[in-house]
Amino acid sequence: MYRQPLFLTPPVRFAWSFTLCIAVLGVWGCGGADVGFQSQPVGGVVLFKGQPVEGATVSFSPDSGGEGTVGVPAVGQTGPDGTFSLRALQSGRPVTAGTAVGQYIVTVVKQQIPAMSDPEFVDNPPPVIPPEMLEPEDLLPAVYRSVTRSPLRAEVQEGKNQFRFELVE
Repeated sequence: MYRQPLFLTPPVRFAWSFTLCIAVLGVWGCGGADVGFQSQPVGGVVLFKGQPVEGATVSFSPDSGGEGTVGVPAVGQTGPDGTFSLRALQSGRPVTAGTAVGQYIVTVVKQQIPAMSDPEFVDNPPPVIPPEMLEPEDLLPAVYRSVTRSPLRAEVQEGKNQFRFELVE
């Protein structure tokens, strides 16, 4: 007669699942973690040639050369309508919605790997892929991806912050 192992019985599986969920929630936290700064909501829209930019990465980098408070790096992704909302970064990881009050240099990057947009290449890749086929191609002017050259600036203040970035050639 077959006996199901104890660790596979429904009550034991439920207990393990419940314990795992509690552990994950404990590690993840409830969003009230002390991040060392007062976060302000930041969002906006990115347009290029008057059209919304979908799938671009918007980054706010503290402008230490500017007057006033130095902020906290933050990043967001644009949706189909070009809108984004930022999440502050600490140690390269998102920690909270928005970012700190301060002056920022803004970069906007949207790239693609040309070979990956070719269905023939994706369906039948060559045995050896030349490195130049995997180099990303800028879909926006390169000036906007450089922290040292981007003309975009933002000042995050207390309260809700909304920005409109209209990119030009």
